[in-house]
Amino acid sequence: MLVLTRLRNESLLIGAARVTVKSIEGHETVLSVEAPSGTCIRPTELHDPMGRKPERNGRSPDPLGEPSRLILIRRRNESIRIGEDVWVTVVDTRSDNVRLGVTAPRSCLVLRNEVLERMKARAANDGPEEPVAVGSADDESD
Repeated sequence: MLVLTRLRNESLLIGAARVTVKSIEGHETVLSVEAPSGTCIRPTELHDPMGRKPERNGRSPDPLGEPSRLILIRRRNESIRIGEDVWVTVVDTRSDNVRLGVTAPRSCLVLRNEVLERMKARAANDGPEEPVAVGSADDESD
């Protein structure tokens, strides 16, 4: 699991999905998840990479081709499943930040939004640049 600290209104890009911290209120974190059309976004009560917990509510792929977007409140150790093989778990919350754990295949690129913006700015000035990942979601990190 890759663990990253995010402040309010900061995002993570996980593959083609974007997870944004909308607010942090006590032990609750409001997350906005946007994913390409056809990607299922499901909340899970406890982190379970095998998906064995029953999902009570979720957003199924939109038949009209619109991107999937879901805004959820998550508490510590609660997760969101994006697609078939990506989980985002609230590891810890503090007054001004939240630690998010990402479990995903090694082939899945995980970027902080500010890194992506910096790469876009450099590409506009200097030409194309290879992406630099924060790390693999399979790496252990604290």
